[in-house]
Amino acid sequence: MERLMKIKALYLALACAALLPFLPADLSAGAPLKIGFQGRLDESGQPAEGTKNFVFKLYDAVSGGNLVWTGDAQAVALANGVFNATLAAGTPALSTAAFAGASYIEITVDGVPLSPRQELVSAPYAMVAQALAPDAVFSLSTASVTSGKFGDDRVQISTAVISGLGSMALAGSETDPLFVVSVSSLIVAGDITNWDSAYGWGDHATAGYATGGDITAALADYETTAAHQADLASYAALAATQAFTGANTFTSSAAFTFQHAAAPGVRVSSGLVVAAGRTGLGTASPNSILSVNGSLSLAVKTITVADSPYSLTDQDSTVLVDAAGGNVNVVLPPAAGVTGRVYTVKRIDLGATFVTLLPYGWDIPLNETIEGQDNMDLSGQFQYAMVQSGGLLDYDGDTVATPVWVILASN
Repeated sequence: MERLMKIKALYLALACAALLPFLPADLSAGAPLKIGFQGRLDESGQPAEGTKNFVFKLYDAVSGGNLVWTGDAQAVALANGVFNATLAAGTPALSTAAFAGASYIEITVDGVPLSPRQELVSAPYAMVAQALAPDAVFSLSTASVTSGKFGDDRVQISTAVISGLGSMALAGSETDPLFVVSVSSLIVAGDITNWDSAYGWGDHATAGYATGGDITAALADYETTAAHQADLASYAALAATQAFTGANTFTSSAAFTFQHAAAPGVRVSSGLVVAAGRTGLGTASPNSILSVNGSLSLAVKTITVADSPYSLTDQDSTVLVDAAGGNVNVVLPPAAGVTGRVYTVKRIDLGATFVTLLPYGWDIPLNETIEGQDNMDLSGQFQYAMVQSGGLLDYDGDTVATPVWVILASN
């Protein structure tokens, strides 16, 4: 069929619409997203020659309408007016969506649009066959597949998930390698009736079937009540390598005991907080918040002029100062943040230098004090001071505006 189109001095003879190649019998290769287009172009009444710039566009109407697709500009060679072009690259990417309804092609040659648009029929719509790709999904209506529709080995389900309602009967042996090595593979048909009973075996349908005696017979150091709760009359031993992560809470109506045959005790790598009650070290009957029945070891550290000014921390207790090489300043931490903490600072050298104990923020007037003083000098050998943070309570027990260090002992 030959159709002449005229615009100004340009004529186009459309020899035939492009035909998308039929899909091969093997659908493993998807349909090519290309359309071949052949036509004839007359220019000033004569067959056009040479190379011209073509742009193909698809619309959903013969005039006006919506632009569906714009092909990339391409240089097309003409011989005796005949040309062959391929519609492929463009915006958006060519797909079956471009042919959801009627499609009309508009051709622009060297910037001049030809009219009218030509309707594409039949062959281009073969792109819908792409829906038959191997990964396509088909919906089957209710009862469309009935008994006898499929013979053996005629349906292959390649997806990893099978879902549906009702039961599915599978014949043959399970060959999944993960299942074969799992504990579940040990369950056999004869075990099915055992699910009607629990340990020994009991009865799942009866509330409170797990009694203290039942479980104690299996785990000699563990008991339960009829409500299936551990009564902690005895405890289950943890593995030697047991590790706890996150927040763990142990609740007991009796004493919670840690014991080890070789080295009894509890090792805490960071902090230990006892929120209430009394803590006894070396005694089972503490009579105070902390009772120590035995010797008490506190940290002892020696500093020199090379360490000055030295700021006391929570790692210090007794600090010996050797000021033979020069003056040494020892600075206390903020009293308000360490209420109750005790430090002992003692000078051990015999010299004419100065050892000065300073409160936190000593260089700021009216900040913290040592019983109202800006500092405390240890001028002689073996002179010492034992101080304790009173927070906002001074040595008389009165509330003060600025934190205070209280002198417990000095010479």
